Amino acid sequence: MNPFLEVKDITKYFNGPAGSKQIIFEDLSFFISEEHNITSILAPFGAGKTTLLKILSGLDYDYKGDLLLNGGKIKNKFPFIPEKPTSFPWLNVSGNIRLIMNILEKEERLSQIKFQEVIDLTGLTSYEDHFPCNKSYGFRFRISLARALVVSPKIILLDDPFKLMDSETKDEIFELIKKIASVKKIKFLIATSNITEAALLSDKILIINGKPGYLSGEIIIDKYKHRLEQLKDDIQEILQKENLNNATNFSI
Repeated sequence: MNPFLEVKDITKYFNGPAGSKQIIFEDLSFFISEEHNITSILAPFGAGKTTLLKILSGLDYDYKGDLLLNGGKIKNKFPFIPEKPTSFPWLNVSGNIRLIMNILEKEERLSQIKFQEVIDLTGLTSYEDHFPCNKSYGFRFRISLARALVVSPKIILLDDPFKLMDSETKDEIFELIKKIASVKKIKFLIATSNITEAALLSDKILIINGKPGYLSGEIIIDKYKHRLEQLKDDIQEILQKENLNNATNFSI
């Protein structure tokens, strides 16, 4: 398989009180191939999933190691959608999206066609004048996703965004992500501690554990077509071998 995104020997630590050092990752390496549109990082709570996504997004530059895209150094980092919605409540749907477009227009002209494309693709058609405040997490996630799509990204990073959604909304968003990945050829890297979410949504699952974090296993979903329970059992087996099968660390 051809590596699309390579994370090579990433080391990250935080300085604690009295000169102590908290190591989050030490020489962490993995890759995402061209063949896999949706990859999940399945890791326990507190294992540094958010930190890793912030490094990939360019929000955190204080690390050692290399990030490669198609074999070359990454010039523009990737949009990052956090757990809680980031839309501006005082702007309507249209205003939230056009704010990003207005910033980009300094470098490239983005047309009304581009605006309408992301509105239609994210299911926000006819909601352009609605405000995100008091709306569902699914609705607000669609706005964040539309804002990310405006920049024509190679990869979109999602940090456990489904935790606050009800099951019906979650199913709708899963299908939306799969559609966008297929239609726009955009890859998604999703951080989660939920085994079922990773199993239902991903083409590939990377299991990261420990402090410092390390890659303890990976699963390619292809061979599990229509065998969800077997997939979940195999994930559980990896966790048990690593002594990770703890309800406080993962959800199902």
